[in-house]
Amino acid sequence: MEKSEISEKLESHLGPKSKRMLSVKITDGKEFSEIKDGLGFKKIIKGVQGNLPKGTTSIHVEYVNRKGTTVSRQVAVPMGRKKKIGR
Repeated sequence: MEKSEISEKLESHLGPKSKRMLSVKITDGKEFSEIKDGLGFKKIIKGVQGNLPKGTTSIHVEYVNRKGTTVSRQVAVPMGRKKKIGR
């Protein structure tokens, strides 16, 4: 089987958008606003925190979790290993 055949079968089985896929709207309340898709919340936040304006300490995120509940909350950045952040 080729990759295209596998992806077509998976898409027909899972639908056009996988239930595991999260779509997160991220904003700092000032000039930064972005919508990002990914499989995990932490991975999405870690991927975006490098693009944030300098001096940003927290961001506002909105997303629909896997149960279907809309979540809106503040997240402190940088998110990651506490050991390495202070170096």
